[in-house]
Amino acid sequence: MIFWAILILIYMRHTRTSREQINTFKYLSYYLIIFFLLFAVAYPIFSSPQFLVSKGNAFLLQQRFKSIFDFGETSNSQRIEIWKKSLVSIGRNPITGVGIGNFPVVLDQNIKLTKAGSSAHNIYLQVASEMGIPAALVFLWFLWLVLKQIYKRFVESTEPTYRAYFGGLLITLPWILVYLMTDVAIFDERALLLCVSTLAIVAIPSRAHA
Repeated sequence: MIFWAILILIYMRHTRTSREQINTFKYLSYYLIIFFLLFAVAYPIFSSPQFLVSKGNAFLLQQRFKSIFDFGETSNSQRIEIWKKSLVSIGRNPITGVGIGNFPVVLDQNIKLTKAGSSAHNIYLQVASEMGIPAALVFLWFLWLVLKQIYKRFVESTEPTYRAYFGGLLITLPWILVYLMTDVAIFDERALLLCVSTLAIVAIPSRAHA
């Protein structure tokens, strides 16, 4: 997200966006630095015996980072196996998929497991496997339009609160989209409600934000 923020700033300078908007986005981007600095505070707390996370291991953080790139690690290997089966299913049903809510079919599981949260652990593979490649392309196009709309609202907003809101979305939404490469948490009813509410605010005409 730091690289994304830098790219946005470069684009703003290239399009000669006003200095006020650029400074606002810079200020909001500084919170990314604070976010990472807070790890230095959070780590001693959560690695303490009180939380029983480290279980006496002083190298919890290092091991956690190593597990991200360890494809043999249990959670990683299971995700990779699910992704492989999702790709196979997409190859078999490239146009229509297996149907919305039928992802357990991709894994040769009982369809009742849908209620238990059976998923592709990747929202893009989930959409493609359930609804087909055309639907996945429309979904990606929709996300691109949302990002463009957020940027437009940020640049056009004259009210400081809205400008800060849309500037924050320029950072947090791409972060969420990257996170959704390993999860489909956005389909949870509470997360989905928040997402739809956010999209509704984004869709408000710019004159209403002025």
